[in-house]
Amino acid sequence: MSINPFIPKPFTPFQWAGMEGEKSLKKKIRRLQAAVAHIPNTRMKSESIRAAILQAFLSRGDRRVGQLLPQLAAGGNVKQITKKAGLSHDFFVTRERDSTEKFPWEIIDQGVKREYLWHEYQLAQQQKFTTPCAPGCRRCGVCS
Repeated sequence: MSINPFIPKPFTPFQWAGMEGEKSLKKKIRRLQAAVAHIPNTRMKSESIRAAILQAFLSRGDRRVGQLLPQLAAGGNVKQITKKAGLSHDFFVTRERDSTEKFPWEIIDQGVKREYLWHEYQLAQQQKFTTPCAPGCRRCGVCS
């Protein structure tokens, strides 16, 4: 089986969510690996936590992150590079965003209304489902 950390992405209801911290993710993966080790004919794979953090950093960053791309492309450590640049990787990776915060990617119109995504995020936090779209639905803005 494959187990991977959840990485909040732009243009989704979870763009406001922070990614779980590195220590907690490592602990959970170790716990799962220990549990799976006792199941015959079962193996567990997981994405590198470092790679997941880099992915979250790149997908949730702004132009300041863009300035760090050459160092990151050379294989540098996200935490060390951001610290050296006077930034906090947690600001981009693990911080939950406020409902009014403007995102750098919002200059792109991908069709789904921000209000709809926020509403979906609120439903997800309440563990509630959204009813499927019916013909003529205009709820999210894509089919408008």
